[in-house]
Amino acid sequence: MHGQACAIVQGVIFTEAYHWGMGRHFYYLNDNERIQSVKFLFYLQGWGIASTMFGRISFCCFLLKFVSTCHLRRLLLWFFIWSQAVIGPLTIILIYVQCGTHLNSLWDHSNDEKCWSPNVQRDFGFFQSGRVSPIAEEETLHSTVLQLDLLLTCP
Repeated sequence: MHGQACAIVQGVIFTEAYHWGMGRHFYYLNDNERIQSVKFLFYLQGWGIASTMFGRISFCCFLLKFVSTCHLRRLLLWFFIWSQAVIGPLTIILIYVQCGTHLNSLWDHSNDEKCWSPNVQRDFGFFQSGRVSPIAEEETLHSTVLQLDLLLTCP
């Protein structure tokens, strides 16, 4: 439910970014359209990360119902849940705190505010992708093995 709500909010913000020129080449946008489209792109990033995070967590919670007897599988699923619950919000926080209290410096470079190097977000993005992608693959494998076990043990 939370994931769907986040995805809806992200869709609304995405539509607003499109209204301001997202998807068109920057060459064809005036300065205000450039700033507004990038602003809304930054706004929707957090909602997109939260949406997928809640989706993965809810899928793991669903799988927990079926592994009550296998302690190792329960521990693995709880590990997936907690790693999603930690890495997702950290990614969102990292996106929005990189310019301190001057959030508009993320999309409007006319102010001379100091922000972190873009390499910080890039490197954490690599970490998040490297950490979250194997979890998603493991969830898929885990659910497949679980389904096979249920098919073989249930008449």
